[in-house]
Amino acid sequence: MTKRNVLSALAAASVLALSATVVGLAVQNSNLAAKSRAASAKNAKLSAANADFVAINESAKERAATAEAEAQTAREEAKASADRILARERAKLDERASRLDDRAAALHARELDLNRREEVVAAREIVVAQSPPTTSSPSSECHPSYEGACLDPTAYDYDCEGGSGDGPLYTGYVTVVGPDEYGLDANGNGEGCE
Repeated sequence: MTKRNVLSALAAASVLALSATVVGLAVQNSNLAAKSRAASAKNAKLSAANADFVAINESAKERAATAEAEAQTAREEAKASADRILARERAKLDERASRLDDRAAALHARELDLNRREEVVAAREIVVAQSPPTTSSPSSECHPSYEGACLDPTAYDYDCEGGSGDGPLYTGYVTVVGPDEYGLDANGNGEGCE
């Protein structure tokens, strides 16, 4: 073999080796491009998943904020309702207390009236016990403290006709000439049931 043939063979072998290297590099480049495309696809999927996650997270935050606002509104409405109920119950209790106060005042007034009547009866009993016996006459059948009407001296109480008293006996206008045992002369001017 000649030097030229050897050089040609070496050149051809070098070209073949270089071609094989280029082909290998092209294959590697193709593999890298495929891997790069796969990585890009994965990256796109991850980006889409991340966007979905962000959207879901934002949606969850919005739902949580809405739920908190609704819960706050419900709490405020419940408090307002409880305050209204409490105010109504307080008003009822105040009304009941006022009625009880009125009843207590009426009972106290009634007790004072009964005490006054008992005092009148006791005073009358003392007067009757201390008075000398008299002969019966038409004028002794009337109470000596009142003129203008004949009031029974043994009666428990008299009230003015048409007045607010509760009797049991009633009279019209009388002149008070003695102790006003029945309380008919309210202003003390000597005229009863005027």
